[in-house]
Amino acid sequence: MIAENSNSRRTRAQRRAQRTKKQLLDAAMDLFEAKGPDSVTVEEVTERADVGKGTFYRYFTSKEALIAALTSEAVDRLTERTAAPKRASQRIEEAIGQLIDVHLGFFGDKTNEFLVFFQNRLLTRLQKAENEVLDQPYEKYLEAIRKQLEPFLTPQKKSIRRLAGALVSFVSIRTAFFMFGMAKEKIDTEIEPVRRAFSQSATDFLVRENSPTEVAVGGEDSTTTNRRTQ
Repeated sequence: MIAENSNSRRTRAQRRAQRTKKQLLDAAMDLFEAKGPDSVTVEEVTERADVGKGTFYRYFTSKEALIAALTSEAVDRLTERTAAPKRASQRIEEAIGQLIDVHLGFFGDKTNEFLVFFQNRLLTRLQKAENEVLDQPYEKYLEAIRKQLEPFLTPQKKSIRRLAGALVSFVSIRTAFFMFGMAKEKIDTEIEPVRRAFSQSATDFLVRENSPTEVAVGGEDSTTTNRRTQ
Protein backbone atom coordinates (compact mmCIF):
# COMPACT_ATOMS: atom_id res chain seq x y z
CA MET A 1 0.00 0.00 0.00
CA ILE A 2 2.84 2.36 0.91
CA ALA A 3 4.58 1.53 -2.37
CA GLU A 4 1.38 2.25 -4.32
CA ASN A 5 0.99 5.64 -2.62
CA SER A 6 4.61 6.46 -3.35
CA ASN A 7 4.19 5.53 -7.02
CA SER A 8 1.01 7.60 -7.23
CA ARG A 9 2.76 10.65 -5.78
CA ARG A 10 5.65 10.18 -8.21
CA THR A 11 3.24 9.94 -11.14
CA ARG A 12 1.40 13.10 -10.08
CA ALA A 13 4.71 14.93 -9.68
CA GLN A 14 5.82 13.79 -13.12
CA ARG A 15 2.58 14.99 -14.67
CA ARG A 16 2.97 18.38 -12.97
CA ALA A 17 6.55 18.61 -14.20
CA GLN A 18 5.46 17.79 -17.76
CA ARG A 19 2.72 20.43 -17.60
CA THR A 20 5.12 23.06 -16.28
CA LYS A 21 7.71 22.29 -18.96
CA LYS A 22 5.02 22.48 -21.64
CA GLN A 23 3.87 25.84 -20.24
CA LEU A 24 7.39 27.18 -20.61
CA LEU A 25 7.80 25.81 -24.13
CA ASP A 26 4.42 27.14 -25.25
CA ALA A 27 5.11 30.54 -23.71
CA ALA A 28 8.50 30.72 -25.40
CA MET A 29 7.02 29.74 -28.78
CA ASP A 30 4.36 32.44 -28.52
CA LEU A 31 7.00 35.06 -27.71
CA PHE A 32 9.43 33.85 -30.36
CA GLU A 33 6.71 34.04 -32.99
CA ALA A 34 5.80 37.58 -31.89
CA LYS A 35 9.26 39.05 -31.33
CA GLY A 36 11.88 36.67 -32.69
CA PRO A 37 14.11 34.48 -30.47
CA ASP A 38 16.89 37.04 -30.06
CA SER A 39 14.58 39.66 -28.54
CA VAL A 40 12.97 37.44 -25.90
CA THR A 41 14.32 37.20 -22.35
CA VAL A 42 14.01 34.43 -19.78
CA GLU A 43 11.99 36.82 -17.58
CA GLU A 44 9.44 37.32 -20.38
CA VAL A 45 9.09 33.57 -20.82
CA THR A 46 8.51 32.94 -17.11
CA GLU A 47 6.05 35.81 -16.92
CA ARG A 48 4.08 34.48 -19.88
CA ALA A 49 4.15 30.96 -18.41
CA ASP A 50 3.21 32.32 -14.97
CA VAL A 51 6.05 30.54 -13.18
CA GLY A 52 9.04 31.74 -11.20
CA LYS A 53 12.48 32.21 -12.69
CA GLY A 54 13.82 29.45 -10.44
CA THR A 55 11.30 27.07 -11.99
CA PHE A 56 12.62 27.89 -15.44
CA TYR A 57 16.15 26.83 -14.46
CA ARG A 58 14.89 23.51 -13.09
CA TYR A 59 14.02 22.58 -16.66
CA PHE A 60 16.46 24.58 -18.80
CA THR A 61 19.97 25.78 -18.07
CA SER A 62 19.54 28.82 -20.36
CA LYS A 63 17.41 30.35 -23.10
CA GLU A 64 19.62 28.56 -25.60
CA ALA A 65 18.75 25.23 -23.97
CA LEU A 66 15.06 26.09 -24.29
CA ILE A 67 15.54 26.98 -27.96
CA ALA A 68 17.36 23.68 -28.46
CA ALA A 69 14.40 21.83 -26.92
CA LEU A 70 11.94 23.60 -29.23
CA THR A 71 14.16 22.89 -32.21
CA SER A 72 14.39 19.20 -31.29
CA GLU A 73 10.60 19.03 -31.03
CA ALA A 74 10.29 20.63 -34.47
CA VAL A 75 12.82 18.21 -35.96
CA ASP A 76 10.89 15.31 -34.43
CA ARG A 77 7.66 16.50 -36.06
CA LEU A 78 9.40 16.92 -39.41
CA THR A 79 10.86 13.42 -39.02
CA GLU A 80 7.40 11.95 -38.38
CA ARG A 81 6.09 13.49 -41.59
CA THR A 82 9.16 12.39 -43.55
CA ALA A 83 8.81 8.82 -42.33
CA ALA A 84 5.13 8.56 -43.30
CA PRO A 85 4.65 9.47 -46.98
CA LYS A 86 1.11 9.59 -48.33
CA ARG A 87 1.78 6.79 -50.80
CA ALA A 88 4.48 4.31 -51.76
CA SER A 89 6.82 5.68 -54.41
CA GLN A 90 7.45 3.63 -57.54
CA ARG A 91 10.43 5.63 -58.81
CA ILE A 92 13.15 7.65 -57.17
CA GLU A 93 11.72 10.84 -58.72
CA GLU A 94 8.46 10.17 -56.89
CA ALA A 95 10.29 9.62 -53.60
CA ILE A 96 12.13 12.91 -53.98
CA GLY A 97 8.90 14.65 -55.01
CA GLN A 98 7.24 13.41 -51.84
CA LEU A 99 10.17 14.59 -49.74
CA ILE A 100 9.81 18.03 -51.31
CA ASP A 101 6.06 18.02 -50.61
CA VAL A 102 6.62 16.99 -46.98
CA HIS A 103 9.06 19.83 -46.42
CA LEU A 104 6.89 22.39 -48.22
CA GLY A 105 3.91 21.28 -46.16
CA PHE A 106 5.76 21.29 -42.86
CA PHE A 107 7.33 24.70 -43.30
CA GLY A 108 4.25 26.11 -45.00
CA ASP A 109 1.76 25.20 -42.28
CA LYS A 110 2.86 28.01 -40.01
CA THR A 111 5.32 30.51 -41.40
CA ASN A 112 6.67 32.87 -38.77
CA GLU A 113 9.89 34.29 -37.37
CA PHE A 114 10.67 31.23 -35.27
CA LEU A 115 10.19 29.01 -38.30
CA VAL A 116 12.73 31.06 -40.25
CA PHE A 117 15.05 30.79 -37.26
CA PHE A 118 14.48 27.03 -37.13
CA GLN A 119 15.24 26.69 -40.85
CA ASN A 120 18.53 28.51 -40.38
CA ARG A 121 19.41 26.42 -37.33
CA LEU A 122 18.57 23.15 -39.08
CA LEU A 123 20.56 24.16 -42.14
CA THR A 124 23.56 25.12 -39.98
CA ARG A 125 23.51 21.71 -38.31
CA LEU A 126 23.25 19.86 -41.61
CA GLN A 127 26.19 21.79 -43.05
CA LYS A 128 28.57 20.66 -40.31
CA ALA A 129 31.54 18.53 -41.28
CA GLU A 130 30.10 15.47 -42.98
CA ASN A 131 31.82 13.00 -40.64
CA GLU A 132 30.59 14.81 -37.52
CA VAL A 133 27.88 13.06 -35.53
CA LEU A 134 24.74 15.15 -35.12
CA ASP A 135 22.36 15.26 -32.16
CA GLN A 136 19.85 12.41 -32.02
CA PRO A 137 16.84 14.30 -33.49
CA TYR A 138 18.88 15.29 -36.54
CA GLU A 139 20.22 11.76 -37.01
CA LYS A 140 16.64 10.39 -36.84
CA TYR A 141 15.58 12.96 -39.45
CA LEU A 142 18.37 11.88 -41.82
CA GLU A 143 17.50 8.23 -41.21
CA ALA A 144 13.88 8.91 -42.19
CA ILE A 145 15.08 10.42 -45.48
CA ARG A 146 17.38 7.45 -46.08
CA LYS A 147 14.50 4.99 -45.66
CA GLN A 148 12.47 6.80 -48.31
CA LEU A 149 15.35 6.49 -50.79
CA GLU A 150 16.49 2.98 -49.88
CA PRO A 151 14.12 1.13 -52.25
CA PHE A 152 15.88 2.81 -55.18
CA LEU A 153 19.53 3.15 -54.17
CA THR A 154 21.91 2.81 -51.23
CA PRO A 155 22.54 6.43 -50.27
CA GLN A 156 25.72 7.42 -48.53
CA LYS A 157 25.30 9.48 -45.40
CA LYS A 158 27.00 12.52 -46.95
CA SER A 159 24.52 12.40 -49.85
CA ILE A 160 21.57 12.34 -47.46
CA ARG A 161 22.94 15.32 -45.55
CA ARG A 162 23.43 17.27 -48.75
CA LEU A 163 19.93 16.41 -49.91
CA ALA A 164 18.45 17.41 -46.54
CA GLY A 165 20.33 20.72 -46.60
CA ALA A 166 19.18 21.35 -50.16
CA LEU A 167 15.55 20.60 -49.21
CA VAL A 168 15.64 23.10 -46.34
CA SER A 169 17.30 25.71 -48.57
CA PHE A 170 14.73 25.17 -51.33
CA VAL A 171 11.82 25.55 -48.93
CA SER A 172 13.31 28.80 -47.61
CA ILE A 173 12.60 30.33 -51.05
CA ARG A 174 8.89 29.72 -50.54
CA THR A 175 9.07 31.04 -46.98
CA ALA A 176 10.72 34.25 -48.18
CA PHE A 177 7.89 34.97 -50.62
CA PHE A 178 5.32 34.21 -47.94
CA MET A 179 6.98 36.65 -45.55
CA PHE A 180 6.39 39.36 -48.19
CA GLY A 181 2.66 38.65 -48.09
CA MET A 182 2.28 36.65 -51.29
CA ALA A 183 -0.59 34.14 -51.23
CA LYS A 184 0.46 30.49 -50.86
CA GLU A 185 -1.35 29.47 -54.04
CA LYS A 186 0.48 32.11 -56.09
CA ILE A 187 3.81 31.14 -54.54
CA ASP A 188 3.26 27.47 -55.43
CA THR A 189 2.43 28.43 -59.03
CA GLU A 190 5.46 30.68 -59.36
CA ILE A 191 7.97 28.21 -57.94
CA GLU A 192 6.63 25.11 -59.71
CA PRO A 193 9.25 25.29 -62.52
CA VAL A 194 11.98 25.64 -59.88
CA ARG A 195 10.49 22.72 -57.98
CA ARG A 196 10.67 20.49 -61.07
CA ALA A 197 14.25 21.54 -61.77
CA PHE A 198 15.20 20.93 -58.14
CA SER A 199 13.63 17.47 -58.18
CA GLN A 200 15.49 16.50 -61.35
CA SER A 201 18.80 17.85 -60.06
CA ALA A 202 18.37 15.94 -56.78
CA THR A 203 17.61 12.75 -58.69
CA ASP A 204 20.66 13.18 -60.93
CA PHE A 205 22.88 13.89 -57.91
CA LEU A 206 21.73 10.85 -55.93
CA VAL A 207 22.00 8.46 -58.86
CA ARG A 208 25.45 9.80 -59.73
CA GLU A 209 26.91 9.81 -56.23
CA ASN A 210 25.67 6.57 -54.73
CA SER A 211 26.46 2.88 -54.99
CA PRO A 212 25.21 0.78 -57.93
CA THR A 213 21.72 -0.67 -57.66
CA GLU A 214 18.67 -1.21 -59.82
CA VAL A 215 17.00 2.21 -59.87
CA ALA A 216 13.77 3.15 -61.63
CA VAL A 217 14.68 6.42 -63.32
CA GLY A 218 12.74 8.79 -65.57
CA GLY A 219 9.17 9.00 -66.69
CA GLU A 220 9.24 5.55 -68.40
CA ASP A 221 8.51 2.24 -66.73
CA SER A 222 11.86 0.77 -67.66
CA THR A 223 14.54 0.18 -65.02
CA THR A 224 18.10 1.35 -65.53
CA THR A 225 21.22 0.46 -63.61
CA ASN A 226 22.81 3.22 -61.57
CA ARG A 227 26.59 3.45 -61.90
CA ARG A 228 28.37 5.68 -59.47
CA THR A 229 30.63 8.23 -61.10
CA GLN A 230 34.14 7.86 -59.84
